[in-house]
Amino acid sequence: MHESTPASPLARFLVIQVVRYIAATQCFAMVFFHAGWILLAVATWAHLGGPDSAIGALTRVFVSAFAWLGGVDSQGQGDGSTLMIVWAKIALAIYLVEALWRRLYGAPRPVGLGRIAVVSWLIAQAGYVVAILPTGGLAESMIVLVLFPILAAVSTVWAVAMHRLAKLVEDRINSNPGNAVAQRP
Repeated sequence: MHESTPASPLARFLVIQVVRYIAATQCFAMVFFHAGWILLAVATWAHLGGPDSAIGALTRVFVSAFAWLGGVDSQGQGDGSTLMIVWAKIALAIYLVEALWRRLYGAPRPVGLGRIAVVSWLIAQAGYVVAILPTGGLAESMIVLVLFPILAAVSTVWAVAMHRLAKLVEDRINSNPGNAVAQRP
């Protein structure tokens, strides 16, 4: 196999950042399913408390933030493309938080994927029950109560696995001799 000359440190650094951003984008489903129970809880509890309640005010903040991030177009409508605009911005925020975390504390210690799945499932399961409880429709919502927490757990494992894959790619890039990026945190 043919060995190429090492890329410049800047090129390697940029490639690593692109790989990290792509890994951050893989959090979409995890965020979606966990945000689902949060937004559902806010909506059902806000309806129960009325528009003047603290939860009603929190609901308006969530909706305003979604619109501010580009979740609705100039006519006030949202669709798949506006959702992707919001997601790209949220993924950038996740990428930046992860970069700051690595800078301040180094890489986090890995936790087993099974443990991650169970914790994610438990959080989502409790969240969806609490969200649907005020409606009195737990039995009618069984598909949501069973399926969505499982999807939250699976998507969380996927996101963590993609971050671990990105770390392997980064380690591979940094393992080449003469790489100045390897000394950076």
